[in-house]
Amino acid sequence: MKYVARTGGPCSAGIAILALLVLGACASTTPMPAATGSTGTSASNSAAASASPPPVVPFTVTVGGLRIGGHCTGTRESGVPVVILQSGNGGDEMDLVGIERHLAARTMVCAWSRPGAGRSETPADLPRPIQAVVAEMRAVLTALEIEPPYFPIGQSAGAAIVFMFAQAYPQEVAGFLAMNPNPPYTKWISAAAKVETPEELATLEYPDYRGENPERIIFTGNDGMLQDPLPTTTPYAVMFDEDCGGASFCDRILEPLAAVEALLGEVGDRGRFIWAKGAGHEIHLTQSQLVSDTIDEVWSEAVGGT
Repeated sequence: MKYVARTGGPCSAGIAILALLVLGACASTTPMPAATGSTGTSASNSAAASASPPPVVPFTVTVGGLRIGGHCTGTRESGVPVVILQSGNGGDEMDLVGIERHLAARTMVCAWSRPGAGRSETPADLPRPIQAVVAEMRAVLTALEIEPPYFPIGQSAGAAIVFMFAQAYPQEVAGFLAMNPNPPYTKWISAAAKVETPEELATLEYPDYRGENPERIIFTGNDGMLQDPLPTTTPYAVMFDEDCGGASFCDRILEPLAAVEALLGEVGDRGRFIWAKGAGHEIHLTQSQLVSDTIDEVWSEAVGGT
């Protein structure tokens, strides 16, 4: 596991409470034919960036009786990973568009709004466990007829989903990036109880975990993030930061939260934890170059680079 402390710029919007870890989004879905095209290195990607952007192909699929809408852009060569974007809780398919633009010159990139967010239908049976959302992610890819390998990238709630997806389907994931994932429930509550009051736990921690969030996802079942293995060959990165604007609450929880998040970088032999200090919760917006560099590093390892 690599531990990297890097300094970011000022956060564009301070986040004062841990409850906001679940905010963000993702979107989805129609079946798409397998696409072929060219993959690229950093040099070829720079040249491709100056050319016309690849077309965006919208899709809608039905999974579990729910219509899910999203889009894919770019093309892939056979065997090259397809990038799957999963945004934060309650967001939509465009939340990680900067990352999409960064990668669409080298492979196909797909994003969708999960049910209950964006233009996708809302499930009737809510709240629902995170394991169901992970399985649904795989079902969307099956409905789209997009074969592995995959390179998932997630933000906030989407990062927890991506992490658990890599554990659930280890032979299908070439590598992944998780930015500010919801921390494993039992480990985090134990750590939080040492620095938070009972009232803070009751109002800021437990409601989110039991599904009182925009998509009504239950996160109490995410302890497997620390317990379930990852292949020794899978490269990945966990990126972290929170910016509470000097608030007392954040001053108390920041170091313990970072310590729990750092453990996720130790689950797999080729994991790494990057504390993007000063970036805030939305690292992909405040430190887009750092995120791009991290993606390129993990991608190079995933596709056989150095």
